[in-house]
Amino acid sequence: MDTDIPYSTKDDHNFCLVIAFNARPIATSAKKANYKVLAVDFFGDLDLQDVAEHVFSVLWQRKGYPIKRKFFRPISEYMYLLAETMADEYFGKIEFLLIGSGFDDEPKIWEQLNKMAPILGNTPELIARADRLHLYEIASKLGITYPRTLEAKDKDEATEIAKNMGYPVVVTTPRSAGGLFVKLIANPDKLLKAYNELRSSGKKILIQEFIQGIDASCSVLGTGKDCQAITVTEQLIGIPELGVPIPFGYCGNVVPFKNSSLIIENIKSVSEELGSKLGLKGSNGFDFVIKDEQPYLIELNPRFQGSLECVEAVTSSNLVHLHIEACKGYLPENPLESKGYAVKMILYAKQRTIVPNLSQMHHIVDVPVGGIILEPSNPVCTVFVTGRDRKTTIEKAKAIAKNVYDRLVPAP
Repeated sequence: MDTDIPYSTKDDHNFCLVIAFNARPIATSAKKANYKVLAVDFFGDLDLQDVAEHVFSVLWQRKGYPIKRKFFRPISEYMYLLAETMADEYFGKIEFLLIGSGFDDEPKIWEQLNKMAPILGNTPELIARADRLHLYEIASKLGITYPRTLEAKDKDEATEIAKNMGYPVVVTTPRSAGGLFVKLIANPDKLLKAYNELRSSGKKILIQEFIQGIDASCSVLGTGKDCQAITVTEQLIGIPELGVPIPFGYCGNVVPFKNSSLIIENIKSVSEELGSKLGLKGSNGFDFVIKDEQPYLIELNPRFQGSLECVEAVTSSNLVHLHIEACKGYLPENPLESKGYAVKMILYAKQRTIVPNLSQMHHIVDVPVGGIILEPSNPVCTVFVTGRDRKTTIEKAKAIAKNVYDRLVPAP
């Protein structure tokens, strides 16, 4: 066990650096665990600036100006450069890094980040092999169900595989997150278009059986040897009412997942078995689709998940603290109990719009600067609601979402 990992940063000169596409949930959890927090993320929302000592963000939000900007390199590279600058400014003061979404398909950047300060969690080597092909290879040996998946070396092979599987099929890559690089294809013409788009990024192309069902995820804690399931969550994927721009786009969670105890225990058992076999460390998540009462393994998220604050709310826990404890070799002695429900809904702009001041609204997080201009498909904010009853909590979240959309002003 690594006894050098701190329980809590007491020295005023020491910090933890959170790096994620949306760093706000992890940064908030870290602050509640008594850490001094630095943050690098994409958006730079107001409430992230409230919890972090110092924030660098890729976007610069300014009243009266569009949030859109032109990118000349992958977003992950911009975030890495910002992290490098932050590390220089706080040289010798950053004790460790906490990583969220944004680098799942960038093991080389993960390795570079680890040189700035130790990453608490999975090693760069594990990230490098934590793709769908490797995951399914292990799942196959363990007898775990997953969608039929084949790599296509060229267009002709992709066409033949899809024809044999039967449309619709999913065209994807070994690594993806938040629904990126995942396309639902209904015919050969769209298949070739999707193939060309994904191939231009230099990634391997996978043709996958389309499993239509209920989206779920299992949060686990790992020590590198043992793995413990924390909770199973319902995933909100591609919901048109929330303006999500891509069919498999992540747009929130309902926690805990409501289904038969047999299915939930099956998902937990499978996740623990996979997590132990992979040697996962800290907080991780496995995504599933449930069809005909059968969970199909979809992918691994080898870092903090978007459901973090929902899981914390219903289990009265702190996932950053549990993550650090797991990295030290300690798992909770007793399973975490879920009480009540938590609902997270990410709202996306449905048209070009001016965002009013949302900072005074209750149950709103990821708050942008009032008066900024958003393009269609840009995220507006996140609705976060807790309650005792699942249906009532969901309905309350929907009502707040409608209220937000009603306040948005069309932009010229």
